[in-house]
Amino acid sequence: MRQPHPTTSQNGAITALILAGGEGRRLGQKDKGLVELDGRPLISYVLEAISPQVGAVIISANRNLARYHAFGVPVIEDRQSNFQGPLAGMAAAITEARTPYLLTLPCDSPFVPPDLAARMYATLQQEQSELCLARDPQRLQPLFALFSTDLADDLSHSVAAGKLKVEKWMTRHRYSVVEETDPWRFFNINTPADLAAAKAHLDELRAG
Repeated sequence: MRQPHPTTSQNGAITALILAGGEGRRLGQKDKGLVELDGRPLISYVLEAISPQVGAVIISANRNLARYHAFGVPVIEDRQSNFQGPLAGMAAAITEARTPYLLTLPCDSPFVPPDLAARMYATLQQEQSELCLARDPQRLQPLFALFSTDLADDLSHSVAAGKLKVEKWMTRHRYSVVEETDPWRFFNINTPADLAAAKAHLDELRAG
């Protein structure tokens, strides 16, 4: 059984990786992290939510690098070209993390739970699993994951072999799950209709 990394601080043990390296096909090839919701780029919502929960943040991006660097955190490009997908972004960034754990999350989910890192960390430690994944009322959300940076070699080998399906790689390992009953918490924006729905939900939250 893998022993947990010793650490005195949950926050200090985790680097968050915001995945912003995709093509944005269903949004007209737009760079989704920079698509605006209520006048702000989507990634700014994710940064605001996750930064207080972790010790460091990295952005995975493959274009508009100067704009991402302007957010004041390291930006890592994929080692492969042609948008190989989120697993490639994870493989490129995991070796840059200076913490024992990496928490991944997509750039287009503006309603990230404020206790996500704490809940995932506690679950992973309690169940002595290799990964902790999020699940909403409908399905697993494998882009929301916490795992040990000890998996760097395994992750790199999977990407090098062309095995790029995120959920397949995640569930091949022994994993635990954090449940979320609010479907908005892991809502991700893939289409203009999703963006409109997110704006409506944001207005509802502000209205109380």
